[in-house]
Amino acid sequence: ESGDHPPLDFLAIADRNDLAGMIDRHVIPGLLKTFVDSEEKQIISLSNNSILDYGFPGWFAEQMQAACADGNQLVLQIAAQAAHTNLRPAQRLMKELKPLGCLLSVSMFDDERRSLQLLDHLDLSFVKLQPALTKDLTASSNNQELIRKIVEAAEANGVSVIADEVADTSSLAVLWQCGVKLITGAFLKESSQVLAQ
Repeated sequence: ESGDHPPLDFLAIADRNDLAGMIDRHVIPGLLKTFVDSEEKQIISLSNNSILDYGFPGWFAEQMQAACADGNQLVLQIAAQAAHTNLRPAQRLMKELKPLGCLLSVSMFDDERRSLQLLDHLDLSFVKLQPALTKDLTASSNNQELIRKIVEAAEANGVSVIADEVADTSSLAVLWQCGVKLITGAFLKESSQVLAQ
């Protein structure tokens, strides 16, 4: 009754109570239908519950078929923390969905050793930087160096880096200097839009 709530308000609670998978299954069919006319890649974030659900890949394949969605346009995204704690289920999920053309992205990616190890253990196409790394980027040479380190490690594994929640064009210029070629941000007028160089 009070309107829509942003995912940050409820997803962590839903995940802890094993409800996030039900939310994924409620939202994904509608998303897939809206993606059909788009020629751009679309990112679908998955909950920890869906990663652990052995029935999810089969269900997702059925939803793709029902919506006439092209797997080559879909990027499934999981949070780095979920990938750390559920590496084998994440590997199994992608092994089952990769033949459909789906790609994998890890969000909230940072320069920690265990995050960088995901580049070796998961068949990733993208990593999305932790938003804290791009805050006040023009004034933080430390964050710039961390981003360069991530870009270097990602490129060595054939993985593209996405900077999330970029606030302004000056940060965009610094990101390009650091080697980041894909960004999202409110200054693009549409926060879900990904801009490529």
